[in-house]
Amino acid sequence: MSTTVMSGPYSLNNATIDEKVTRKWPGIYALITAWSGGVKYIGRSDVDVNGSLKEHIGVYSEFKFIYADTAKDSFNEECRIFHSFPSSYRLDNKKHPERPENSDWKCPICKIYE
Repeated sequence: MSTTVMSGPYSLNNATIDEKVTRKWPGIYALITAWSGGVKYIGRSDVDVNGSLKEHIGVYSEFKFIYADTAKDSFNEECRIFHSFPSSYRLDNKKHPERPENSDWKCPICKIYE
């Protein structure tokens, strides 16, 4: 696992997201299902982590998150966390994190997009 320390876990619902994620800001999140008890999805928002989390209500039961200083930091940290899981771990999102359109950002771990 990554050394990133995320806040949570919290219940994944509108009220809790609004209570815990108060800034419209880039960030990284981990989503958890009740049946697994473990992280099943790694995601990020380059603009508004609160809004991105709300897109997953009803699919996952809990979330953890951390703000990022910039959109690029959000991308880099999502990549680091994604790569920290062994390939045998069953994340729901198995595809490498995508970089924003019109960016030349490269994964800090595997250098994809070079």
